[in-house]
Amino acid sequence: MPDVITCIKQKINSTPSKQIPLSISLLQYFIAILVENQVIEFPLPKYYFHVTDELITLYPKCFEKNANSTFQYHS
Repeated sequence: MPDVITCIKQKINSTPSKQIPLSISLLQYFIAILVENQVIEFPLPKYYFHVTDELITLYPKCFEKNANSTFQYHS
């Protein structure tokens, strides 16, 4: 399993600053990175967080099918 901090740092360093999503929280962004790199999987035991429409739009492969396992927020 890749190191969590290394995984996040690599993604941030390889992403141009103008492409870092501003419509989601930093926590959502970090979780998306970890799910995308298969460091964590859904559902997370005893942990729920907001899955917004923006998060699903930016990371559909990570969150669309698992939205019912988290707290989905519709704007």
